[in-house]
Amino acid sequence: MKFILWFLAISASQFYVFKSGVPQPSHLLLILIFSYFLFADQRNIYSIFSYKYVKPVILFFLYALFVNIFFAVINFHISFIFSILYFLFGLLTLVFVLFSLAKNESNFKPIIFSLYAGLALLFSLTLLEIGRFDFFPRFNAFFNDPNQMAFWALCVAASFFLLSSVYKIKIIYVASASIMLVFIILSSASRSALVGLLPMLLGLIILNKDYFGSVSTKLFGMILGLFFTSYFIYTISGLEQTQYLMDRFVTTDTDQQLSDRGYDRFADYYQYLFFGAGQGADFRFNSTHEIHSTWAGIFFYYGLIGFYIFLHFILKIFFKLSFAEKFIYLSPLIYGFSTFGARSPIFWVFIAIAIFVVYKRVKPL
Repeated sequence: MKFILWFLAISASQFYVFKSGVPQPSHLLLILIFSYFLFADQRNIYSIFSYKYVKPVILFFLYALFVNIFFAVINFHISFIFSILYFLFGLLTLVFVLFSLAKNESNFKPIIFSLYAGLALLFSLTLLEIGRFDFFPRFNAFFNDPNQMAFWALCVAASFFLLSSVYKIKIIYVASASIMLVFIILSSASRSALVGLLPMLLGLIILNKDYFGSVSTKLFGMILGLFFTSYFIYTISGLEQTQYLMDRFVTTDTDQQLSDRGYDRFADYYQYLFFGAGQGADFRFNSTHEIHSTWAGIFFYYGLIGFYIFLHFILKIFFKLSFAEKFIYLSPLIYGFSTFGARSPIFWVFIAIAIFVVYKRVKPL
């Protein structure tokens, strides 16, 4: 039963029914599944809030709550409330996943199985081209755009690989998950995801170097083998996305990209940089969309104060991870420079698992 529920909790989040920025059916499913586990496991979930790595997350949420309520009132606009709800849902997701791992390690196998199976499901959909090409030739499965798909895959894979660093997982599962991830990223034709993929693969090589001996040529062989295997599988479905991805790198207009993602707001609306502008009513900035970057978005919407709190808990986790884990952890975070992924539940699943890995190493839970 646990395996099925955890699989649904992880996998359902890759199916988008409505446009981005509004609650999805998968969010309701997550709430129902989380509620079931909480009632089934009669333990004190409030103890999780006392963890020193969770407290900064709560502080960030409280500051975001204050900023968004303030601007919701003075602008009389409901979009700020949606931002509050997304961060609240993310916080609850983090607390629940961390609670499930920390207080009942029997949940480990269902969770790591669900991460692998969820990635395998997306890989199968991508391989068989079951889904949509809303930005042809970029494949986006049942996400609203290819960048969402790539970010989801990076977060799930990073979570799986981080857990594999503290528990013995057969190398065949690690290797196959790597191949599936590379294939998905190539199919999305996401430049940022491809950049974020590199530190993850490097971290995996360092993490699993004992399987290949200490000879540098073997490590180099693993890199080549991983890419060639992924590329071979990818050619089965055609080379159009690969060529398109390469063209996107060559023809990138940096100034236009920065403007499209909202980075120009820092110069045009600098008065918001200390306390923040609130996340909503983007028409205030002559735009119809939010900033397409987690890092720039946190800085602009929540100011220097909010950015400091957010960066504080991200770095607090980073410095406690092992050398190899640091590279894996950085992967979704690097991708965050081009997409606002902090409102996605899968991002908070990833953060929760990173916190658990830190605590598992520091002291038994």
